[in-house]
Amino acid sequence: MGRVLLLNHHGLGEFLMSLPACRWLSSEVGNDVWTTISGPEMQICLNQRCGDNFLPFVFPWRHPLEAAKLMWRLRRMEFASVVAMYGFDPRMVEHFARLLGAREWLCHPVYEGDLLDRHSVHKRYRNLHIVADFLGKPFPEGQEDDFLLDVVSQLSPQLPADAGAYIVLVPGCGEREKFKRWPEEQFAALSMLISGAFPKTRAVVTGTASEAALGEAIRRCAFDTEIVNLCGRLDLRELAGVFHHSACVVGGDCGGLHLAKAAGGRVVAVMGPTNSALTGPIDPDVVVDLQLPGTPWYSRRTLRSRANSCYESSMQIPASVVFESIVADGLLG
Repeated sequence: MGRVLLLNHHGLGEFLMSLPACRWLSSEVGNDVWTTISGPEMQICLNQRCGDNFLPFVFPWRHPLEAAKLMWRLRRMEFASVVAMYGFDPRMVEHFARLLGAREWLCHPVYEGDLLDRHSVHKRYRNLHIVADFLGKPFPEGQEDDFLLDVVSQLSPQLPADAGAYIVLVPGCGEREKFKRWPEEQFAALSMLISGAFPKTRAVVTGTASEAALGEAIRRCAFDTEIVNLCGRLDLRELAGVFHHSACVVGGDCGGLHLAKAAGGRVVAVMGPTNSALTGPIDPDVVVDLQLPGTPWYSRRTLRSRANSCYESSMQIPASVVFESIVADGLLG
């Protein structure tokens, strides 16, 4: 079969949605698979049964000389095949494969309707079907459920010794996708509802260092100095431990919720303009989606113009609705 270059997307959520497919391809092809990777997800991709060949990859489109050097290095690796995970442009992948000198390439097209259809097939299935087409056989039964991270339960939660029961709030989702954020005042209201009904349960806020201000805003809105703000203080492996040992993890459509579910945590997804059936956390325990008319609006045409909007109408979901869903599903108490 020869050496295979697996084009994966940047971002923690995208990596975790491709994990079942990466594991299966690696088990079939072995050490001849090289997977592109970029960003902090490199902290957890090792030792996940995806092989050991990860290729840090950010294409320098605006620097032709650097792009040419990168293509030359990749061409010297003599890839026989290029396989792209769901979401890439087939024309781009074909052109890229030809530049590498690969004999074959595979990329499934993306249809706009997939982004809007609430009965879409989740990305983890789509990625598995791509690998199945490449290998020429159906994926093994149950492979789609092989998304949990290995050896997470042994990780320390990295919280104070007296933390006791706690929930995790994940208010961020990346600077270019603010439209997916549930407002901090709603997170604060949820924290107050939970502390009132379950006094022994604390709230913990997680995120990147740039999202630390969100954690502080939640503390101020909730008038609760007991809320622990861990934004920017944990690497991904430590964060996985915090998620694993929590009562539940609450957030929008973001990489943090994907990691929480992969870590074996119980996830409450507050969805709005994106399609939870396609890109939401894998098998969330609770999905709160009011399904307002005109949503999900997320598409390639609208993303750029609305990416920095923090107050989408579809994300104005009252904290009381989320709280009632959490209690009804027995995630607290």
